[in-house]
Amino acid sequence: MKIKNFKINLRIKEVYNNLKQKNIKFTKEIETLVYVIDKELKDVIFPSVLFDTFDVKKDQRIKNFVNFFQIPKNVESVSFIILTLGDKIEDFISYINDEIKKNVAESIILEYITSSLIFVTKVLQEKFEDNIEVGSLFLLPENFYNEVIKLLSADKIGVSYEEKTKQILPKYTSLNYLFCFRKK
Repeated sequence: MKIKNFKINLRIKEVYNNLKQKNIKFTKEIETLVYVIDKELKDVIFPSVLFDTFDVKKDQRIKNFVNFFQIPKNVESVSFIILTLGDKIEDFISYINDEIKKNVAESIILEYITSSLIFVTKVLQEKFEDNIEVGSLFLLPENFYNEVIKLLSADKIGVSYEEKTKQILPKYTSLNYLFCFRKK
């Protein structure tokens, strides 16, 4: 399934927690800076997500992935998620010279990605039957980037992987997976 240009709800408390981890203290100036940068970023982000679910026992297209992990017996399927905020955001970040402003922008971007992944997880949970439960979200190991990008045809949302540089493009893209369990 593909979803483009959806609304991202910013959890401001999480932005402040991200900043706290970077040793930036909450002040009125920081609060104002968060507000201003969030407003500026909304003009340059174009969130898109692509996700699909595969049967771990029957689907041969994910055989390498299944063989790599020791998957518990109660796992029915695995869902792969490719999420990007688009390529315009990179230019925005590259023009920021102030270190604090850059840290604030990156903290907001991290929260955009996290909030978007929470949204997708909820969409997936609604898609499944009542007896299937969505597990925790994990980052996809790098050795599966190319395989999953091809599997989901990520070019539909402008995502690619350069094998020489081992880089996902656009930069602000996240590749994740989660297991879906049968409830007891």
